[in-house]
Amino acid sequence: MEPVGANGLQQAAAVNRNTQVQLTDAQNEALRLTKEMNDQAAIFQAQMSALKAVSEALNAGNDARNKAIEKTGAAGR
Repeated sequence: MEPVGANGLQQAAAVNRNTQVQLTDAQNEALRLTKEMNDQAAIFQAQMSALKAVSEALNAGNDARNKAIEKTGAAGR
C-alpha cells in the first residue's frame, strides 16, 4: 500500500465533510417528516373525536326517539 499524501488526506477530509453535510440534511428531513406525521396524527385524532361526538349525539337522538315511540305508541314520523 502506498502512503496517503497530503492531497489524499485533503480529499478524504472533503469526502468526510460532504458525508457529514448529507447526514445532517437527512436528519433534518427525518425530523421534518416526523413533525409532519405528528401533525397529521393530531388532525386524525381530532377528526376521530368529532366523529365519536357525532355518533354519540345520533345515538342519543335515536334513543330519545325510541323512548318517545314506546311511550306514545306513535310511529315517530
